[in-house]
Amino acid sequence: MDDTDIWSAGDENMARRAGEFFAAVRSLLDCPEVTLLAAVQSHWAATESLPPGSDQTAAARVQFTELRERAGRVLTVPAPASHDHARALVRAVLDRRIDITLEPPTPDGGWVDAVFSSGAIDVLAERCLQRSVRQCLTDVRDAFDHHAGLPPRIERDHIIEAMGA
Repeated sequence: MDDTDIWSAGDENMARRAGEFFAAVRSLLDCPEVTLLAAVQSHWAATESLPPGSDQTAAARVQFTELRERAGRVLTVPAPASHDHARALVRAVLDRRIDITLEPPTPDGGWVDAVFSSGAIDVLAERCLQRSVRQCLTDVRDAFDHHAGLPPRIERDHIIEAMGA
């Protein structure tokens, strides 16, 4: 189990780690008794040319392409079609990420309502709609990094302030 988000940040060392991960995962596909799920950033499937000196990123993309070609099924996070769809998508992604991070018990109504205000979710949904799910997750990370001590609940202004920093 590994988190591939940071691997798409443009650091060649991270690209090397990504390539090693994709190669290792690909070798597991030969084991019929192993079921595997790998979630990766769309950065690895990009086909645009890379700037000079991106050898590790190019190698990681080849490894990812070979993994994807052997996959039994490929699922893609959909681009939201409306603000309501973006809001539901943001809530689902955040709820799942918080759920795997924080200790039980899960509050009634899920983690999202306990951690984020409705206004904060609206701002993140708008970013998701305008840009991507990944961008709104970056905004959440930036809010955590920007504020030395966040309150128990993240409000709209916390997200907006971090976006402007």
